[in-house]
Amino acid sequence: MKVLGLPILATVLFAVGAVSAQKTQPVMRLVNVETVYVDDKSFRVTFSSCGTKAGGMLLPCAKHAMERDDFLIVLKRWLGKSGFTVVDDKAEADGIVQGELSMDDYANAPSINDPQYKKKRDMSPIDKAYWNVRAWIVNQNGDRIWTIRQEPYPDISYSADGKAKIEGKKLAKAIQHDFKKGR
Repeated sequence: MKVLGLPILATVLFAVGAVSAQKTQPVMRLVNVETVYVDDKSFRVTFSSCGTKAGGMLLPCAKHAMERDDFLIVLKRWLGKSGFTVVDDKAEADGIVQGELSMDDYANAPSINDPQYKKKRDMSPIDKAYWNVRAWIVNQNGDRIWTIRQEPYPDISYSADGKAKIEGKKLAKAIQHDFKKGR
């Protein structure tokens, strides 16, 4: 009886070890990512045209803080629409989306010295604003497996009523584009 129990115990231990070894193997390419976690805390505002600095730290204005939250909501929604499963627990994700936001409400505003100033001064606030979104995806080990490219992505169209919604959708579509291209 004792002799028969030893091989069974060895088989069980081997099976448990094999399953746990499979679970800890991190994803190394975006094309292998199925589940994503959007790390809300990492998406910090590095520049805010209406923010203030206090103690060496940037405090975005209330408008930019709300736009950041809207951006994250739209990003999660569009990642789900793009075929990824968005999870609420970092430990369950194949890839963790992180990044930084820079928001300038007046970057593209017309200058008073511009000869076309009168025509341009009625620009939409969306057209005046400039956002710089730096984003990347890391695996469970913290290795970067994807970084957004700065050149324009093809076939990313948008129509939304706010800059946060536009930028959230653009980031999700960029991730989807590179996923489909096998990058």
